[in-house]
Amino acid sequence: MTLESPKGTTLQLIDGNPDDLLRSAKDLITSGEEMERSAARLEDISNGTSDLKSEAIAKLRENAGDVFPELRKAAIRYDGTGQALKKYSYALDRVQGALQMCTAEGGVDSYTSLNALITDIEDAHQSVQTKRSQEDTAEGAVDDADGFLGFSEGTDEEKAEAKSDLTEATAAREEAEEELRELWGKFDGRVSYWEDAYDEAVGEIEDAFKAADNDDKFLSTLGSVLGWIALGVGIAALFITSPVWGPIASAIAVIAAVA
Repeated sequence: MTLESPKGTTLQLIDGNPDDLLRSAKDLITSGEEMERSAARLEDISNGTSDLKSEAIAKLRENAGDVFPELRKAAIRYDGTGQALKKYSYALDRVQGALQMCTAEGGVDSYTSLNALITDIEDAHQSVQTKRSQEDTAEGAVDDADGFLGFSEGTDEEKAEAKSDLTEATAAREEAEEELRELWGKFDGRVSYWEDAYDEAVGEIEDAFKAADNDDKFLSTLGSVLGWIALGVGIAALFITSPVWGPIASAIAVIAAVA
């Protein structure tokens, strides 16, 4: 049987592995940083900072001007996406683990995990069902004592005892329902926190795409351009011993590998 909170939220675990998300986020951020550094180096090459002269280097400089703007856009997209996922991974970890926050209907959520909270909600729901059944039984006993539906009327003592049992059963049912209500409040609080984090992450990723103003299609054309760049690096590497040009050649090789 699927349980739902008073707000209509289905009782279930929130999927996702925070550790895997965080690793992916860091990989994206690192890739974005490498792309930005490489774009800056390619921009320098395009602007003619090199005094190397060869047909390969000239072709490298010509194509570097076409590549670095798109590479810089990709860097913005990768970094923005990574930062959004990084923040979301922390929020997801809180939701699935020790949230430690106060909700309007559930009070302080001191549960160590969402799984533990769900288990208690399931137990509390079963307890409410049991208490309601016991209250129904107690109400039937009161009716019997009152001679309802042709039953012989009980003694005053039996009537008093039946009413006392009903009072206790009602109080137990109300207590169980209140406990369940508070647990549902904690669960809805976690879901609300998660939904806000999820929407924020989606919004930030969309912003990263808009800021980059590109998509992965540029990589298909970038590959052919980098063919010339890779050739230039291969030839230039035979002559480059400068500590300045060495890192630039390495960066271009990395760009070619990425593409």
